[in-house]
Amino acid sequence: MWRGAGESNVDRAEGLMLNTLLSIAFDEGDRIIAPLERRG
Repeated sequence: MWRGAGESNVDRAEGLMLNTLLSIAFDEGDRIIAPLERRG
């Protein structure tokens, strides 16, 4: 029971980290890709 709760907390933390990294990556990608799309 305790272990399950701990795992869900870890999963939640990892999910938040992944979401943050993904959103940062998408922001960076947009900054790089947008000018290329406008040019093309």
